[in-house]
Amino acid sequence: MKRIFWMMLLLAAFAGGEAQAQRCLPGMKSLELRGGTVDGIDIGKAWYAGAALSVYARRASRWVFGAEYLHKNYAYATWSVPKEQFTAEGGYALCLLSDRSKSFLLSAGGAAMLGYERSNRGEKLLPDGARLLNGDVFLYGGAATLEAEVYLGDRIVLAASVRERVLWGSSIGKVHTQIGIALKFIFD
Repeated sequence: MKRIFWMMLLLAAFAGGEAQAQRCLPGMKSLELRGGTVDGIDIGKAWYAGAALSVYARRASRWVFGAEYLHKNYAYATWSVPKEQFTAEGGYALCLLSDRSKSFLLSAGGAAMLGYERSNRGEKLLPDGARLLNGDVFLYGGAATLEAEVYLGDRIVLAASVRERVLWGSSIGKVHTQIGIALKFIFD
């Protein structure tokens, strides 16, 4: 009995360090909720929100599949004319830098995007009788992203990103810069 007590005490002494969870293993999945500002404009006039599913690959890199909504208001006389983009994406994010415990990661990625753009919620006629020339269109293109992630816990990640979207077919400009934050929940 005395021998078991001393072995348990010795084991407890050597196991007293902090345990780290395994992070970014191949096959792990995360759900991401993201949002931010567009083109450096006030968030009340131009913003985006989205969700994505990430599946981790080797070396903390990951496949990303998501959807986004982008809203931008344009001033016309005393009114505001809204433009909206609904997009879906699929891409890959390569881990460029991480610390040993994978508590901080820096990633760069690219994605192919498809979507739909709507002007003035589908209404061609403005309140003063003017008619919009731009109609609703389909979009295609891609995005390049630089993202920094910090683990808040073993299954919760806070990320900040800068993203450059290039979409052809758009009447509000082909290139948009997004700056935002995301909250990721790792569930597998």
